[in-house]
Amino acid sequence: MVRYDIKCPVCGTINRGLDLEETDGWMECEKCGTLAQQRGIHSAVMISALHSREDYFKSQKADHQAAAG
Repeated sequence: MVRYDIKCPVCGTINRGLDLEETDGWMECEKCGTLAQQRGIHSAVMISALHSREDYFKSQKADHQAAAG
């Protein structure tokens, strides 16, 4: 886990030891309560791999043949 020290964009207070990966980059200033999102600090998101067009049509054909019986 990475901790960040971020300066509040409104009052300038340094907010120390923030886990911005857990909050998807959002922070609340300890002094003035301003909510702000730091760009470029986001959790990794897993996405499924895309199949090739050819693989897609092969799987559709197999599904259709299995349904036809």
